[in-house]
Amino acid sequence: MRSIGLILVLAIMGCGRTEIQFNPTSAENPNTTVNQQGPTSNCPSTFSSGNGSSLSPYAINNKCDFELLSTSATDLSKYFSLTQDVDVAGVTPHTGGDFTGHFEGNNHTLNHLTSAYSMFEFNSGTIQNLSVTNAVISRPIGTSGGRAGVIVGTNNTTGQIINCQASGEIDNGYYFIGGLVGLNSGTITHSLANVAVNGVAGIGGLVGVNAGTISQSLSLGKATASASGAMASNSGSGGLTGSNTGTIQDSFALGAAVGTDQVGGLIGYNSGVVINVFSAGAVTGGTNVGGLIGSVSGGSVTNGFWDLSTSLQASSAAGSGQSTANMQLQATFTGYDFSTVWYPPASGYPSLR
Repeated sequence: MRSIGLILVLAIMGCGRTEIQFNPTSAENPNTTVNQQGPTSNCPSTFSSGNGSSLSPYAINNKCDFELLSTSATDLSKYFSLTQDVDVAGVTPHTGGDFTGHFEGNNHTLNHLTSAYSMFEFNSGTIQNLSVTNAVISRPIGTSGGRAGVIVGTNNTTGQIINCQASGEIDNGYYFIGGLVGLNSGTITHSLANVAVNGVAGIGGLVGVNAGTISQSLSLGKATASASGAMASNSGSGGLTGSNTGTIQDSFALGAAVGTDQVGGLIGYNSGVVINVFSAGAVTGGTNVGGLIGSVSGGSVTNGFWDLSTSLQASSAAGSGQSTANMQLQATFTGYDFSTVWYPPASGYPSLR
């Protein structure tokens, strides 16, 4: 994983392990190549290169290319390739239509996405190997139209988000708000969010509401729900997701979760399948508050753990509370694959490969 906003995920090859370190200046590094071509009034009407096919994708090489993607209603089924880091400040992302194409980020960064909208409002295609840093997604309280995430608002059943990362903040006065994706019915894997997320209900550090599959992913940002109870099973706030009716496997959350009802360090409300997960963020709320999960209705939780000390919670609707010392022992995490999925804990919690 690459540097995103406030996070530097550093691969230490010598000991074969991934560690997370905070780096407040990484996204603003003056030595990083960031193309800022513009302003938009001078932009051409064609992409820098390519024809939108799988063999010759449209190049996103500068701000003008990103604006062209964001304003085109006819290219949403095409192939795109981000060729370098690009500062996209001042460009409003796509506000309608379903992206059914393929966006290859090539491990590059889109920086300073500032808008009332996600990068893509709807996704039924594939978005991969992309970082979106220092994003600010904001709508006034009471404004209709939830389902907001930095990269995708609604990830539909065929939508795939692979190895994507986001940092920044979302302030949205509505429902289903997540750091990466608002509502997920598709697949999210090997992804990460460090986003401060604020909304009404169905609020999560990575995904607002999950009805699809999340695997090998994590969240570090704080999730805050200002009100709960209005949408039953979708009213929660969680470090990873506010509500889960799908599947979550081999994932964790370290960010705080705040709400009034159905608040959990990993999941606010769960009726889905949860396997090999943990959380360690502070959890505060009124009713149905848990260190790992706030509330359950059916579903299953297997090998789920939370840190009793850092979460400030002695109980959970599911899972096993552990001391901080035990959370740093491999023996605690029964059933985890430490050969191909997880790195054993060294001087902290387990981490994903």
